[in-house]
Amino acid sequence: MTTDSRQPQEVVMKGVPASPGVAVGPAYLYARTVPQVQMRHIVAEDVPAEVERLQTAMARAEKEL
Repeated sequence: MTTDSRQPQEVVMKGVPASPGVAVGPAYLYARTVPQVQMRHIVAEDVPAEVERLQTAMARAEKEL
C-alpha cells in the first residue's frame, strides 16, 4: 500500500493543557512581517499636522491593543 503525501494526515498531540475545558473562537494565523516605511521630507508648515496624525495613530493603536 502506498500513501499519497498530498493527503492530510492526522496529528495527535500529547501534553498537559494550560487550562481544562474547551475554547471556541476564531483562529488567527500569525505571520511575522516587517512593515515597509516610506521616508519622505516635509516642510516646517506641515509639522503640526504630522504631529496630530502621529498622536491619532498612537491613540488608535492603544485602543486596539
